Amino acid sequence: MSGRGCGWCSGVRSYSTEQWVVMAQHVHGDYYDYSKIDYTTKDEKVIIICPIHDEFSQHAGSHIRGKLVVRAALLMVMIE
Repeated sequence: MSGRGCGWCSGVRSYSTEQWVVMAQHVHGDYYDYSKIDYTTKDEKVIIICPIHDEFSQHAGSHIRGKLVVRAALLMVMIE
């Protein structure tokens, strides 16, 4: 290793939109609709469709790390 972390974290490795969607589905299951995704880099925002809150944008890297949108996270806490 060169001390840069994994390919995702270091930004060295790039992914196609299809590869990114597969990774997102691995983290979030089939909850979100990724039909409007045009992935370029982990630092760019992507459009994700939530079945409850409609469309929202989030940094691609944050979404893959499992970060939820604040509204969705608050709703999940209230439901529990």
